[in-house]
Amino acid sequence: MGNTFQKIEITIRWYWSTETIVLNLGALSCDSNRELITQDRILHKGKWLTLTLRPTPAYTQLENGDHRLTLTYRRENQDVVLGLDYIWGMTTIVLSSNLLAADIAFRADEKRWRNSDVRHYQDYAIRLISGARTIVSEVSVRCGQGAFRAALFKQTQRCEITGDSVREMLDAAHINAVADNSINDPSNGLLLRADFHRLYDAGYFWIDMDGCFHMRPEMPESHGRILKDMERLGDATLARVRDALLERERCRAED
Repeated sequence: MGNTFQKIEITIRWYWSTETIVLNLGALSCDSNRELITQDRILHKGKWLTLTLRPTPAYTQLENGDHRLTLTYRRENQDVVLGLDYIWGMTTIVLSSNLLAADIAFRADEKRWRNSDVRHYQDYAIRLISGARTIVSEVSVRCGQGAFRAALFKQTQRCEITGDSVREMLDAAHINAVADNSINDPSNGLLLRADFHRLYDAGYFWIDMDGCFHMRPEMPESHGRILKDMERLGDATLARVRDALLERERCRAED
């Protein structure tokens, strides 16, 4: 695997439950995770229940280095279902080669669920864990983020601030936060290096409607120097996102 992590924890927030999957990274093969157990936290009759599930796993490493894991959930493999009208089927998780991003899909067994959104995920989080149980890295991604990121890469292949072009370092950053996928559009987004994305979301700097950068005094010095040198967004980027910047500025004024 070429990394020092021993486990990966994937938390998927479905529309009706939250599932946590912990995988042994020593070898992601089917054999190493044969006894895989996942936990699904589900709302039932007004109370949250935690179900322990035993899916049947299958693992394939793809030619591009990504990892595909399928988890098949069958009623007969579970100890207790508590009379729940649970949705059985198969989850497919494709992890990027660096383990920091995933594509997730679910196919229900029963026909009545096939066209339902109930098992489409809202967001997911990935934690890479060392042997000392230290969280080494954590990534949280909204449903639709993959398509949003792909749309931004069609606009530019570099960080809009630093010019970095290593894909694994770049995030799709929303100018205005979204509660759903309604504003997952390039006109509301910037391709940013991950550290600048975190600083932007935390309010350490902002961008006015003219594309100029403004910073809080607490802005890390090294990052502040980069913004001072850059001064403003490029003209092409500004033309694309000006309306979103105007909306962001309006919201700041109301706050």
